Amino acid sequence: MTRAFLSIAALAAIVITPGCAPEPRSVACSNDAQCEDADERFQFCLESRCVECVGISSCPDGQSCDSGVCVECVSDEECSGGRACDDGACKAR
Repeated sequence: MTRAFLSIAALAAIVITPGCAPEPRSVACSNDAQCEDADERFQFCLESRCVECVGISSCPDGQSCDSGVCVECVSDEECSGGRACDDGACKAR
């Protein structure tokens, strides 16, 4: 019984592990260097979590900082040409 349980647990760990790599924003940090080591896009440690930006000046031109991530838009009104805001980017409807 124990052997069967361990085999099932090991198989579950193998199946689940590939998709469970933590996102940089879920990585705890105490300084910016720890975030850069986790993912070069996330250069700042804010409130003990890795983030991509800490204000509009840390995002590329035309983007704003929303909850630590550089985004092109937050609402449809910020998109031109009849496009809609989808997950922070203006996309065709």
